[in-house]
Amino acid sequence: MDELDHKILHALQKDSRVAFLQLAKQFNVTEGTIRHRVKKLQEEGVLQQFTIKIRSDASCIIEIITTAHVPTAVISQKIKQLGVSQIYEVAGRASIVCVLQAKNLEEINEIIEKIRVIKGVMQTETLPILKII
Repeated sequence: MDELDHKILHALQKDSRVAFLQLAKQFNVTEGTIRHRVKKLQEEGVLQQFTIKIRSDASCIIEIITTAHVPTAVISQKIKQLGVSQIYEVAGRASIVCVLQAKNLEEINEIIEKIRVIKGVMQTETLPILKII
């Protein structure tokens, strides 16, 4: 990856909807160059997905402690089916950490209750997000 690749990635992190033509003008290259670079970054696995952020009135981080008898991937897949999109396998006390965004605290509580009954989940700890800084 060179400097242009880094500039493209930084711009896409700020706004993944930015037009390739706008990036081309900003970096003084052709639109085809931008398109080619983005495709190459995707093929190499550097650029893995384009996402959106949805405004929610309630968010939290959920730490999930699991048993060794059920693979983390199996538990994560079941959590994903509940509509949780940010799921991370981590090292430490918890095996899985999720970032959950919902309409309200009631919806968060409903999802947490569903996570707690998944086979292999031993314990959860919920950290409400007070503000983004």
